[in-house]
Amino acid sequence: MRRLPVIVLALACCMTLQAQNRTQGGWPTMQKKFPMLSYREMPSPSGDPASWSGVSGVKSSWGMVERTYLTTKVPDGPLPKSLKLEAWRGERVMAQALVWSDRLLEDLTYSLEGKGFTPERPGPAREWVETDAEPSGSGLRYSLGWVRNVMFGRDAFLSSLPGDDPLRSAISEAKDSLLIPDCIDAWTQGLSIGPRQTRALWLEISVPEGASGTFKGHLVVQSHATVIARIPFSLRVVEKTMPALRADSLTDDLLFNPFSVSRYCHMAEWKTEYLTPWCKEHFIAMRPMLERLASIGQTSIAASVCYDPFEARAEDAFGSMVSWVRSSDGWRFSYDIFDRWVDFAEECGLGGTVKCYGLGRPLRYLDQAADMVRTLQPGDPAYIPTMRAFLADFKAHLSGEAGRVAFVLPSDSAVSDLLAEEVKALGFRTVSPAGGNFCSWPLEPLFDARFIPASLKAAESQATAGTAVISVQDAAVSREDLSGSSPATLPFLLYPGNRPSVRLERLIMSRQNAAR
Repeated sequence: MRRLPVIVLALACCMTLQAQNRTQGGWPTMQKKFPMLSYREMPSPSGDPASWSGVSGVKSSWGMVERTYLTTKVPDGPLPKSLKLEAWRGERVMAQALVWSDRLLEDLTYSLEGKGFTPERPGPAREWVETDAEPSGSGLRYSLGWVRNVMFGRDAFLSSLPGDDPLRSAISEAKDSLLIPDCIDAWTQGLSIGPRQTRALWLEISVPEGASGTFKGHLVVQSHATVIARIPFSLRVVEKTMPALRADSLTDDLLFNPFSVSRYCHMAEWKTEYLTPWCKEHFIAMRPMLERLASIGQTSIAASVCYDPFEARAEDAFGSMVSWVRSSDGWRFSYDIFDRWVDFAEECGLGGTVKCYGLGRPLRYLDQAADMVRTLQPGDPAYIPTMRAFLADFKAHLSGEAGRVAFVLPSDSAVSDLLAEEVKALGFRTVSPAGGNFCSWPLEPLFDARFIPASLKAAESQATAGTAVISVQDAAVSREDLSGSSPATLPFLLYPGNRPSVRLERLIMSRQNAAR
C-alpha cells in the first residue's frame, strides 16, 4: 500500500506530459499547445564578460528604430536619455527603448505615464468577444511591448541589413542561425533578463486627426515593483494630416491565411474544444488582424478556389473556398464560403481586387456517384474543360462584380498558358502572387524546435530540450529534419496573439514616408 502514492504520482506525471505540447522532435515544451498569451523564448546566452566589463548596474536609454539590438551585445551608437518626437495627425510614430544590465533582472514590468495617452488592446484576449470600439477624442492611443527573440537564418538577416550597419560584423560570426529581436509582445509582463543582457521595448503611438499640441510622458520599467528605469519623451503634433497608406502595387500586398488562424486560435490554451473554420469565433479572431492589414494600405483579398493552391509550401494548406462536386449531371459549385470571406474582408477594410489562387494546381473534388474524394491532375485531358466550366459558372455567380476578381496562375504549371487564355476569354484578369506573408503561421510558431542551429545541437545546448522558439521554414522541409541545415527565416509579419513584428513596424514607417 505504501507504493500507491508513488504510482499515482507517476500516472499524474505521465498525464501531464501527454497534455503538454511537444516539438516536432518529441520534446515536451512545458506549455499547452497553441499558446496565445504566453511566450517562452529559446534561452539566450549571456554576453561576453570582456565586452560587458564597462557596464555596472542597470542602464536605460532610447535607441533607434532603424537599429536591431542583440540581446547579448552592449548597445552602441546614439543612446539619448530623453526623446523628442514629431508626428502628423493620422500618423503612427515609433520609438524603441533599451534596458541592459550586468546582473539578473527579474519580474520586469513596463508602463507608460503621461496625460492624454490611452492604451490600445493588442487583440481578442481570453474570451471570444467582439472587439471594443475605437477610443474617440484627441487623446493618443499607444501600444507597448517587449521585443522578443525569434530564430532567424544568418544569411537571410544579413541580406536585410544596410551595408554600413555595424551589426553586420557581429552577425557574420554566426555559424548558421541566431536569435534576433523581432516579435513585439504586448501580452507579457514579468519578464526576466540577464545577467549581461539587453532587452528592448517597442512603443507605437497613433495620433488621431483631432490631436494637437505637445504631449509629455515617461516609459517606466520596474523589477519586483521597484522602478529601475524612467525614460522621458515628448511628442509634438504637427498640424498636417498623414495621407492614407497604400501598397505601391498588387505585387506589394501580403498573404493572409484564414485557415492558419483557424487552426491556431481555435486550439488556444484557454479553449478545450475544437472550433470549426468559418464559425463566429473564427471571424472574431481574424477581425483585428485584417483591420491591421487594411490599416497599412492593403486592399486586395486572397481567396482560394481550389484546395491547397500552394501545394504544401505553407504549413497550413489553404482549404478551398469553393465547393466542387461532380455528379451524373455534371459539375456543381457552391460559393458560400467564398462569399462570406470576401464580404467579411470588405467589412475589415479590404475592398480591392480579389486575388484567386488554385487554378493550375491539382483539383480535389467530391465524386458524388462514387461517394469519394478524387483528384484531377493538370495533365489530365479533362482538366482544362473542367476549369472552363468553373470559370463560366463563377462569372455568372459574380454577376457585376466579376471585374474585381483576378487569378494568380503558377509559373511552374504546364497548363498556365492555356488557363490564361480561358481566363482572358471570360473577361477576368491575371495578376502576380502576393509579395509576402502577413499571417501564415507554422505548426508551432511560438515554440517550434525544428530549426535548432547545428552549432547549438553540437554543443548540447539547452535548446535541444524543446524550449521555445518562433520559427518558420522558407521552403518545404521534412518535419523529421532537425539537422539545422535549413536555417529558419521569417516570411510572415504578424505572430499569434496579433503580435506585430519589428519588420512590420518598419514597413509602416516606410509607407508613411512615401505618403508624405
